[in-house]
Amino acid sequence: LEKTEGGTNITWKFTADGNYPMGRLMLNLMKGGMKKSFEKGLANLKEYLEGNPPVLSSLGEITTGKIGPMFALMTGTNGTMEEVGAQMGQMYGDIMNEISSQGLQMVGAPFSHYLSFDQETGIAEYLAGIPTLTLGISSGDILARSYPEIETLMGEHLGPYDEMPVSYGKLMEYCEANQIEVEWEPFEFYHTDPTSEPNVTKWKTVIAFPLK
Repeated sequence: LEKTEGGTNITWKFTADGNYPMGRLMLNLMKGGMKKSFEKGLANLKEYLEGNPPVLSSLGEITTGKIGPMFALMTGTNGTMEEVGAQMGQMYGDIMNEISSQGLQMVGAPFSHYLSFDQETGIAEYLAGIPTLTLGISSGDILARSYPEIETLMGEHLGPYDEMPVSYGKLMEYCEANQIEVEWEPFEFYHTDPTSEPNVTKWKTVIAFPLK
């Protein structure tokens, strides 16, 4: 298995030792049939995996718990879920520069706070934030914000970010089954630095919905 830009390249091999002359002759006679068998098998595997993509994530125990109180420097924008990843990289960089400029101390995991989501366009309005030990000062596009203590329904998503919709679905199913009402302004706390942990199955993200 070899990771490539577009996915994963799979190579199948068969090796065997054959004594000369009969062993070598038999191996050469087998090549044609084995080549066809391998090509058919790889085609079947490709079709199966594309139709049944592996799930690399899971959602831990769903519980109620508190987030905050906390101070944070934040900046906001909007975009589709496909655009959010690239946007956040720039936004967190800008926030870190402002934290350094103001001499603040970062405490806790970077997070995002989703304010709205348009089902028709797929565009979300959200804030990206980094918690600070003390309240900073708003500057340009960077906002200093203070969050009170918030009672939430939460669960730990373990896995890649692009599979978080699966965990969101499980949280919504839990709410319906247990008649729990939440505000649709979820928080995501990113407890794993993707630059230091290349294994996406180990990425930890806490999803928290404020309770009504």
